[in-house]
Amino acid sequence: MKKTITITLLLFCAINTQIYPQSETDNTQQKRYLTPKDYNLWNRLSGQEISNNGDWYAYSLHNSTSRESTLFVGATKTDAKYHFPFGSNGQFSNGSKWFTCIVPKKGLGILDLERGATRWISNVSKFELSSDDKYLIASIKPMASTEQPSLLIIDLTTGKQETIVGVVEYQIHPLSNKLAYILDMEGKKSVVLHTLEAAPKTTGITENKLYTYKKLRWSSNGTALVFLQEAPEGSEKQKRHKLYYYNTKQGQSKLKCLDPTIDTALFGGMDIGEYKLKISQDGSVVFFEVVDKKNLDMMIGENLPDSVQVWNTKDKRIYHRLKLDQLYGLGEFGLWKTSWWPLKDKTMVLETKALPEAEVSINGTYMLSYNPIAYAPHFKMKGDIDLYLTNLETGEQSLFLKQQEYGENGFKFNVQFSSTGKYINYFRDKHWWIYDLEKKTHTNATKGLAVQLYKTEDDGADSGGLEPYEGHGRTLYWTNEDKELVIFDRYDVWLISPKGKARKLTNGKEKQIRHRFEPNFYKEGQLDPSQGMVFRTFGTTDKASGYAVWKPTKGIKDIVYKDMHVTELKKAKDRKAYIYKEESFETSPRIKYWEKDMSEAGTLLETNPQQKQFHWGKAELIHYTGPEGQPLQGALFYPANYKLGEKYPMIVNIYEQLSDKLHIYEAPTEYLGDGFNRTNYTADGYLVFLPDIKYKFNDPGISAVQCVEAGVRAVFKKGIVEEDHIGLIGHSFGGYETVFVVTQTDMFATAIAGAANTDLVSMYHSIAVGDYDISRMFWFESQQWRFTDSFYQNPEAYLRNSPLHHAANINIPLLLWTGGKDARTDWRQSIELYMGLRRLGKDATLLLYPDEAHGIRNKSNAVDLTRRMKAWFDKYLKPDRASLPTSVKN
Repeated sequence: MKKTITITLLLFCAINTQIYPQSETDNTQQKRYLTPKDYNLWNRLSGQEISNNGDWYAYSLHNSTSRESTLFVGATKTDAKYHFPFGSNGQFSNGSKWFTCIVPKKGLGILDLERGATRWISNVSKFELSSDDKYLIASIKPMASTEQPSLLIIDLTTGKQETIVGVVEYQIHPLSNKLAYILDMEGKKSVVLHTLEAAPKTTGITENKLYTYKKLRWSSNGTALVFLQEAPEGSEKQKRHKLYYYNTKQGQSKLKCLDPTIDTALFGGMDIGEYKLKISQDGSVVFFEVVDKKNLDMMIGENLPDSVQVWNTKDKRIYHRLKLDQLYGLGEFGLWKTSWWPLKDKTMVLETKALPEAEVSINGTYMLSYNPIAYAPHFKMKGDIDLYLTNLETGEQSLFLKQQEYGENGFKFNVQFSSTGKYINYFRDKHWWIYDLEKKTHTNATKGLAVQLYKTEDDGADSGGLEPYEGHGRTLYWTNEDKELVIFDRYDVWLISPKGKARKLTNGKEKQIRHRFEPNFYKEGQLDPSQGMVFRTFGTTDKASGYAVWKPTKGIKDIVYKDMHVTELKKAKDRKAYIYKEESFETSPRIKYWEKDMSEAGTLLETNPQQKQFHWGKAELIHYTGPEGQPLQGALFYPANYKLGEKYPMIVNIYEQLSDKLHIYEAPTEYLGDGFNRTNYTADGYLVFLPDIKYKFNDPGISAVQCVEAGVRAVFKKGIVEEDHIGLIGHSFGGYETVFVVTQTDMFATAIAGAANTDLVSMYHSIAVGDYDISRMFWFESQQWRFTDSFYQNPEAYLRNSPLHHAANINIPLLLWTGGKDARTDWRQSIELYMGLRRLGKDATLLLYPDEAHGIRNKSNAVDLTRRMKAWFDKYLKPDRASLPTSVKN
C-alpha cells in the first residue's frame, strides 16, 4: 500500500500562492488554540472518483476563505500525483488511460495516465471521450463575435485531429464510434452523422438555408435520433418548432417530420415546445411538449397585470398560485406531454386540460395521468389525486387509483412503473401493492410481512399522510427483468416478487443498524441480485456507519463499519477495488482504499493535517429520557483542550433531531449560511450540545421545551457545565423552537434565533409568496408543524405553541436575525416578535439583511452574521472575558 499523502494548505491568493509539501505535519511542536485568523488553513474535500481499473483516484480541495479549489489525480499504489488549480469536470476514461478536466483560462486538460503528460486545448465548452478511449470530441467556443463555434475531433492514439467549423451541438452515439452534430452557418443549416475512424464518413440527414436545428437526442439502443428545427413563424420570445425523427435501421424510412404548420388538424392551435424532448429506450416512441397558443401571452409575460384581483374562497388555487401556473404553463395552462410513434404515423396528446399531468412507462406502452387540483381546495402541499391508466397502443383508459396520496415529494415516489414497464408499484393502506399490467390484477405484495413499512420516527413524520421508507433519493429499484422490487422497513432491505413472495437480505433490526440501497453501483433495470448488492449502513443507537455487501450464498458482510461518518463509496468498474470517505468530529475527512484480499483499508489522503498543531475538542453521545419515557440522544462536543474537573459555558443548538451529526467533521469557517459552526465554538472554550426532539402531535413547541430541558439536565449530571452560562440557538424551524423555548424556561442566559416563525396564527394564515406561492396552512396541518387539526378546530393548540403569545415570559437578552427576501419563513415574523418585545420593554436586537433570503449567501454578510453571533454569546456567556477578538472588533 502506498504511503499516506497529506495536504496541508491549498490557498491561491493574489498576494501569495502556495501548496505545502505533501508530508506529515511535525507533531513535536507545541499545540496552540485555534483563532479566526487560522480558519483560512482549512480545505473541504469533494468529488472523489476512482478509475475503472482501480489504479487512480481523483478529488478536489476547496478553500472556504479564498473560494478557490484544486483538482488532484493520484495513483492508488504509487506516489504519482498531479494537480490542476481551479480544475473542474474531472473524469477518467473508460479504459483508465486518460484523465480530462476543464481549467479556466487554460482550457481542456488531457492527462495521459501512462506517460504522465498533459495536453491542453483552449476554449472548450463541452467534451467527451469515445467509449474505446481512442477519440476525444470537444466543442470549441469562438474567441470573437466574427468567429464560428467548431467541433474538434482528436485521435488520441495518432494525434491526428479534425476541426469542423460551425458546429453548435453534438451527441455521441451510445453504442458505436459515431456522432451526430448540428451545423449552423449563414446559408447552411444541417444535421450530419459522422463516424469516428481513421477515414471518417459523413452522412447528411437534413439541410436548409435559413432555420436552425437543435436538441439532438439518441435513443439508448442507438436506433433512432430526434431533433427540433425552428419554424419560420416563431418569435424571439416564443420559438415554434418542427420535430424530426431519424431511423438508423436498414430497410426502413429514414427521416420523418411533425410540422404544426402543416398538420393543423392534428395540432389544433398548438405548437411544439423545445423542452423535455425524450425518446424511448427502443427508439419507437418520441415524447415532447405542445403548448396551446392561447396561453403563450401569459407564459412569455406579455399579459398585463389585473387592474383588480378577484379572490374567491371556492377557487381551486389561490390567486398567486394561479398566476404562477399561467406564467410557466403548468397544469391546464399548457405545456402538455405528447407522444409520437413515427413508424406508425401515430400521435397522441397525453396531457390534457382535464388530466394535465402524466407519467409514461419506460417502454412507452402505458401512462398514468392525473389532475393535481382534483380535490382542491385542499390543505396539503400536494392534494390527493385520482390516477387514470391509459394503454397508449389501444387508447383504452380507466380509473386506476381513487384518491391516492400524492406523497411528500411527488406521487411518482409512491406510485411508479417498473423498470421494463410490466408492473406498477404503489404504496397504499400501509403496504406496497403491485399491479400486473397484462393480467390487470392488484396484489398486496407485503400483506404477509409483520414489519412497519412507513415512517413514524423521523423528522419527516408528520400529521399528514404516511410516507414509506425509501431507498435513495426516494426512488425504489426493480431487479433485472422486473423479477423483484427492492423495499425497506426501518432497518432492513427486502426483495418482493410481484406475487408477494418476500425475502429479507439484511439483519439490521437486531442491532438497530439501518441498511439502505446504494444506487451508485447500478442502473435502473440492471440490478442483478445474483451478483450481490451494496448497502449503506448506519447505527441508529451509536451513530457508527459504513457499507456492507450482500451475496446470495454468503449473506451480508461489512466492507467497512466504524464509529465514524463513512460516505461516498465508489467501486472500480473492472476490479474489486473501492475508495470511500471517512471523518469524525476529531478527524478531518480522509480517503480510504480497499480491495479484495486486503486485511484492512489503507489511507490515500488525509486532509487538513495542520489540525495537529491545534488543540481540538471531542464528541460524545448522550443518552437521556424524554417527557413520555421515550429514549432520546444528543451529540455533545467538548471544548478544545478540555480539562477534567473544569466547567465550561455551553451552547445548545436545536432543530428536530441533530444527534446524527455526532461524527460529522465541521471545518472552522466564518462563511456560514446560518452563522453557527460547532468547531468555531469548541475551539474557543465552549461546550456545544445538539439534543434530539421527539414530537407530540399538536404540541411542537411544548415538545421542544420538554426534550431540550431533559437533554440539558442529562449533560448537567456530568458536572462540566457552567449552569448560569448556557445559550440557545436555532435557525428556521429551529429558530421557532428557540424563541418558544425561552418563553417557557429560564434555563438559558441568552438565545439567538434565525429566520424564526414567531406567531403561529398569522403564519398559518399567510401565503408563501416566492416559495411555491401557496397557502402555508399545509405546513401546519400535514407536515413539519405536526398539527392534526386546523386553527379553527383547535385554536388552543396553536396559541399555546405560539412564541408571540408568550413573549411577556422572555426574560433574557434575545438576538433575532432574518433575510429581507426570505420566502420560506416570512421575514415579517421576526419583525412581529421584535415589535412585541419592544412594546414589552425587553432586551432584544434584530439583525435584518435586506437582500438575503432564508440563509445568508453574500460572503461579507455571512462573515458579519457569524462574528456578531459569536460576540453576542461571548458577551452573555463569558462575562469575564477581557476583550473581544480583533476579528470581532473589526
